[in-house]
Amino acid sequence: MTEHKDGPSGCPLAAVDRRLGDAHRLWHEAEAAYFDPDAFRLKSQLTIQTLRSITFILQNQKRRIPGFDEWYGTTDRDGLWQKRLRDIPLMRWLVEARNKIEKQGDLEAESFVRAEIIASHLDEGPRLEVPTRLFEGPEVLLRRIPAGSVSEHERAHGSVKIERRWVESDLPEFELLDALATAYGHLSELVADAHRQMGLAPPRTENHETGERFDAATLGWRLPCMIGHDQPRALLLSLSDGSRISFESERRETDLTGAE
Repeated sequence: MTEHKDGPSGCPLAAVDRRLGDAHRLWHEAEAAYFDPDAFRLKSQLTIQTLRSITFILQNQKRRIPGFDEWYGTTDRDGLWQKRLRDIPLMRWLVEARNKIEKQGDLEAESFVRAEIIASHLDEGPRLEVPTRLFEGPEVLLRRIPAGSVSEHERAHGSVKIERRWVESDLPEFELLDALATAYGHLSELVADAHRQMGLAPPRTENHETGERFDAATLGWRLPCMIGHDQPRALLLSLSDGSRISFESERRETDLTGAE
């Protein structure tokens, strides 16, 4: 996992840096819960609220940031950043989504979900569509497979492939996690610029497992682990016991004897 690393503990924007890190962690918790509708709803909405709070905390630090009113803005007059964010439809949606969560309740999801039985991992044999409903988790979908619809061999060796894509009804052009990752990118750029406005170095962006650093600006200020998730996601479950199935590829060098 890659992330913005907090600056020194004495950094005057440490609270902003930490909240940005909180949003990153919540995003990944939502990703991990993608096939659990209730958990995904909770984690994705917490991510929205946390992302929205970043500008609140930043405004609370305005006395520390030189030229804040012109650089960011005030309640009476837009500054450079306030105007910039308001001109981005996605960021306007983020404000409205947070208000809806706080004042009206849950967001409205318009999702895609599809489940089918796959009799062979070689992509051969029969496939059977499983009746699905939007807010059903994997365990419920398994229980809804019609009795007698699969043979004993298929039940012992087959799998269920579940595909899902979450979309918020007021933002149909975005997959929800991709929308939040893009919003995170815009706010990361804002936080980095706030550090520069104070004459400070922005938080370092690196893979904390490998120590590799990268230029966040070239990635739209999005972390590599938050890019490329806009397509439907798939989950494979064993028909026999409901356990998750995953495949790995491994590169090996061999000779003719080993190849046999």
